[in-house]
Amino acid sequence: GTIPTEFGKLNKMEYLYIDENLLTGTIPTELGRLTALDWLYLGWNNLKGRIPTEIGRMTSLTVFSVDECHTLDSTIPTELALATDMYYLILNGNSFTGTIPSELAAFGTSLDRLYLQGNQLSGTIPSELGMLSELQVLTIEENNLTGTIPTTLGRLSVLQTL
Repeated sequence: GTIPTEFGKLNKMEYLYIDENLLTGTIPTELGRLTALDWLYLGWNNLKGRIPTEIGRMTSLTVFSVDECHTLDSTIPTELALATDMYYLILNGNSFTGTIPSELAAFGTSLDRLYLQGNQLSGTIPSELGMLSELQVLTIEENNLTGTIPTTLGRLSVLQTL
């Protein structure tokens, strides 16, 4: 089945775990109305298309996971950085293209884990990622990245995995 657009009316919902359910279709833009949502797990489904920019309006969102959907295939929306309380951003195992958005640096001290491996991302690693002072995990392998690793990543004093 698909994710019902009616879920966008559940304005008291704080946790939505619908991962690993063989769901198909796209991520409804209506989910962006869930401003009380803290965790959104959509991974390990057969979702396709793009991450709606409306997800960035979810100001309470701390965990967003769409890992291993394989057919999410647009660019990573810069609007995700508007959810400034995010501490886990899990986008691995898809077909995202384009560059790693430098706007992700807006997460500042909130982001703890950033999973980007196994996509089709290209370009260079943004030096701005060095501003994510609490980042412990950054996975970028299995992409099409070029260039050098920015020296600013050396500022990530709590980084455990790269």
